[in-house]
Amino acid sequence: MHRFFVPVLIAFCALPLFGQNLLNNPGFENSSSWLKPAYWAGKFSIVKPGLTGKSCGELKAAREGKAFYGRCYQLARIDSPWGRRFSYSMKARGSGELYLGCLEYTKDSQDKIVSKLIYSAPLVLKKEEWQEIKMNIQSTEPTLIRFAPLIEVRGENAAAYLDEGSLVYSPAPGAAMSVSPAHLVAEDGKPLPEVAFRLTENGKPVPDAALKAFLGGKLQDSATDRDGRFVVRPGDKDSELLVSAVKYGVAADVFIDRLSPAAWNRTDGLARKIKLEKPVSILYLGDSLSDFERGRNYADKVNFWLNRYHPGKAAFRNAGVGGDYITRVRQRMIQGGAYRQEQYDRLLETPYDYIFIFLGHNDTRCLSTKNYEVPQVTPEEQKTAYREVIGHLRKHSKARIVLVSPTSSNFEVCKQSADKQKALDKVHALFGQPAMLEAFDAVLRQLAEEENLDYLDVYAPMKNEAEKAALFSPSDGVHLTEAGNRFLTDLFLEYLASPK
Repeated sequence: MHRFFVPVLIAFCALPLFGQNLLNNPGFENSSSWLKPAYWAGKFSIVKPGLTGKSCGELKAAREGKAFYGRCYQLARIDSPWGRRFSYSMKARGSGELYLGCLEYTKDSQDKIVSKLIYSAPLVLKKEEWQEIKMNIQSTEPTLIRFAPLIEVRGENAAAYLDEGSLVYSPAPGAAMSVSPAHLVAEDGKPLPEVAFRLTENGKPVPDAALKAFLGGKLQDSATDRDGRFVVRPGDKDSELLVSAVKYGVAADVFIDRLSPAAWNRTDGLARKIKLEKPVSILYLGDSLSDFERGRNYADKVNFWLNRYHPGKAAFRNAGVGGDYITRVRQRMIQGGAYRQEQYDRLLETPYDYIFIFLGHNDTRCLSTKNYEVPQVTPEEQKTAYREVIGHLRKHSKARIVLVSPTSSNFEVCKQSADKQKALDKVHALFGQPAMLEAFDAVLRQLAEEENLDYLDVYAPMKNEAEKAALFSPSDGVHLTEAGNRFLTDLFLEYLASPK
């Protein structure tokens, strides 16, 4: 086993897949995902039969003031929605008028989150005949945070039966926008390099195309040059650049991470030690710590630093899925039919050099119904599932497999979150128990030894970090802050710089 214990390093202060249905529970097979808040009129339920499946959704109108309506929505997870075009559709029958729409969440001048309802044209429902209703969703609101697809039926005694929902990324055929660098890390006080956006159609540059660009805190009109490029140098206060070719339904953004001189010198020193004799490709398998903050998380930062001294030689795929644990990774990789199965589409067709497996945060969560004593994945289940995943990876890839320990969560915050749910008498999970995380880590160490795999310890460095609380979200104690992602970046770079 090649074991890498990384010393404590002090931390200083993604895109939708084409054709992938971004709705959760689009066939209304159960009541999950579709929400009907009490402050909206109407009633939502699941009834049988459906158009194609065993069931469908039923949305009934009710009176509110002088209006009769029923409305439901869902918080579909959509990475980087700004400027991109999405096609939203639904099959429906019933009575009354049906509207599709979305809740657009933005920030006002006081940085408060506000929402706005946007609707499609109405569809007059037919009692027995299923019809399709469609709309496009595309927003270039500068402060867009996210949007949530909704359904609304209107009319006295109106009722809509719903099935085969779809929300897909829908750019013009062959259109794509790229940006280089994809993530920019800069030293405070130093000039920033240029960032180049490029619009193509079927692989060919699109010249003189109209663009919407959010730069320097302002939305402005611009256009591509004759090579299909739009080049800009970020300003001193820019933290993100956004560019959209609205007509083509595509957009690209780049996050800018600014480091203090001390932090820059430390991470830059690690990057300088890494020698890439040939191009390197990395696959990350993980949970929400890999899946969240795409475009600016540790995987993006590692890629920036690898390419800083080896331009164009490093590439990666982040196949992290929020909520994942090793048994679900096994299902998605080997058996199929798992939650967000599409994240593993053609997973091992690329000849990777490294595959990092970074899990443990959901595997070790414990339910209140079991007195917080039984983890989601028991040690025996962990051993079995990891061995099967490792065997599958070895069969289909020659990559070096690296087992990464879980982080050392901020358990005080995790417990506070659980205590709030306990006070409300709700079934809930407790994350981040040190004993559970350390038991999971012990199994990883054993597996690395027995399977002759590399092991990367991020648990101990985070546990011993003097400013540990700054590494984790103050709201849940598990997810990483910008400082936490920087901290992890240094640990991964330290590993990649180590002699093999």
